[in-house]
Formats: sequence, C-alpha cells, structure tokens
Amino acid sequence: MRKSGWVAAAGLGSLLLLTACGGSSTSNTGLGSTTAATAAPSTGAAGSATAAPSPTVGQTATTGPTHSSSPHATGPTAGPQPSSKVGVSFPPVGTTIMVVQKSDLGFVLDFQKRGGYVQYVSPEMAAYKPDYKSQPEGFWTWGSVIMGGIAYNPKNLAAADAPKKWEDLLDPKLKDGINVKVSNSGLQHGVWYMLKPILGMDYFKKFGEQKPRAFDSYVQQYGRLVDGQDKVIMGAQYSGYIEFIAKGAPLAFVFPETGVPAVSETYGIVADDPHPNAAQLYMDWFLSPIGQQALAEALLLHSPRTDVAAPAGSVPLKDMKLLIPADWNDFEKDRAAFAKEWDRIVGARR
Repeated sequence: MRKSGWVAAAGLGSLLLLTACGGSSTSNTGLGSTTAATAAPSTGAAGSATAAPSPTVGQTATTGPTHSSSPHATGPTAGPQPSSKVGVSFPPVGTTIMVVQKSDLGFVLDFQKRGGYVQYVSPEMAAYKPDYKSQPEGFWTWGSVIMGGIAYNPKNLAAADAPKKWEDLLDPKLKDGINVKVSNSGLQHGVWYMLKPILGMDYFKKFGEQKPRAFDSYVQQYGRLVDGQDKVIMGAQYSGYIEFIAKGAPLAFVFPETGVPAVSETYGIVADDPHPNAAQLYMDWFLSPIGQQALAEALLLHSPRTDVAAPAGSVPLKDMKLLIPADWNDFEKDRAAFAKEWDRIVGARR
C-alpha cells in the first residue's frame, strides 16, 4: 500500500486526516510531515465521496490566500485553519475531512468533549478490547499501538556499555548524548506518565542533568544515532526503529524489564462530515484485519487486534510488557504538568 494513499500527520498530536479521493500534495516539515489527499470535484453521483467547495468541519473559516508550497512565495499565506467548532487546525478550504487520527489520547478526549467526533459503531469494533474504544463506543477506536523503549547505535556504543534498564540512562557517560521527543509528543507523555510512579520524580530531575536534546520527529532522533551525534534515545518509538533497521541502519533496541510505555493512535469520524457513508465504509475497512494488516505493512505499526500479524521483523505485542495508562482522563489532566516539566528538562523552559 502506498503511503501517499494514506492520510498524514500534521501538528500537535500527530493529527492525521483522511480526505475524499483524489490527487495528493506532500510536504515535509519536521513536525509532522503532511500528505493531504485532496478531493476531486463532485460529479453529482449519488452517494459518491466527493469534495465540498466550502469548509466542511465545524465550518472552518479561512481568510486570505491559501497555503502555497513554493519556497519562494511572497505575501500572506494561510496554512491549516482552526475549526470554529472544536478549536483545532485542519487543512485549508477545499479539503474534505472525513476521519481524523490523533496519537495523544489527552487530545482525543478533549476533541470528543468538544463534539469533534460523530458516533459510528462499526461491526469490526467487536474485535477490539473495551479499553481500546471510546465510552460510549463508536466515537473513536485505537487503530494501532505505539511503544517507546531505548535505542542506541552499537557502532558507537558497545553493548556492554549500553543501557539495559531505564535507570541506566542516568549514567554520567551518557550525558549530552541522549535525545527525546518534544513535549507535544503523545508517546513521550506516555513514557513520562507511566515511568513517573515507578521511578519517581527524582529520576526525572536527575535525567534532566543528563542534558537530553528534544526533537519533533523520530526520523531526526534515529538519524542522529546513525550519524553518531547522539548515543541513546530515551522513549524511542519502536516502529521507527523497525523502519530504520529495514533500511540497514546500525541500531539496537532495548525493552527494559520494567516494561515499555505504550500509547495509541486513535481514529474517528469527524462531526459534520458531508460524506458519512464513505467515512463509515473506510472505518469498517480500516478496523478490519485487511485494513489493519495494510497499516502494519505500510507504516510498521502494531495492530490492537490479536488476529493481525505484527510488522515484519518486529516483536509481537504478546511478547512485550506494555505499560498503558489505566485512567486516560487523568492522563489528559496530567498533560499541562508534563509539558511544563519536560520543557524544563530539555531546556525549552527556564
């Protein structure tokens, strides 16, 4: 499956947008590369998934010129615009948003509270654990499980010296050689949230003394390991590791005995979608074994379904000790405190 046929990541919470069928435009910007499939003009066919000529999610309002991909463009431009209904950013006018993906359940719960989702209980949801679905069911469902461990480059750090557990990241030899994600990362928040009660706040205070560097993307993180700029990734995204080693990168991944924190990528149909039948069909396909296998093959992500194989070359979920938040409402409430402290740890806040 081609990645351009997917949706893509944009902004906080790795917001992914499924749009109606048509051509695609792609840009790489570091913090969430975006690939928006723009809808084709309406043909008038009954039930067809076509583009609306005006804003479609919460009546998004756009003023001024639309976003230009040209690096030489001058004058005012308008990138993703905020929805007046839910207060989040979406692509410019002319893009029909049908399904939204978020990788931070804190944002997901807030989006649900603001009426951002419409309820649809797909028959495929029966294969998902209750913990992997909204309450009530049908507003959002986990589409994949993302876990964070420890990664390093064995060419630059001998296995004997490499960290085996989370506490080993406090070794003075690793100072100035650790990278992490920035505070808007759902996975990094999950790592903090699950390790904090196990290791204590003192652990993170000492970790800050290691002078970790924060980056938006795992591509940047793993690239720095490969290039020898950093020694270790704390909270390394496992799917990124699988992607890099498949390309021959010299990397090793550690699953600490304590466990690996895990979060989700969740999917749901947006409110006011003008093509609800098309969105429902997509959700049925995406949540099915066929759709989940396509995701695993295209993006190397683990499916929450037990009847879908893990991505090639990866460890199955059943063989991992996953640390998953038990109270997502508390997780959402913890976000502000996490962001403030994490920014301080990585030197973004004094």
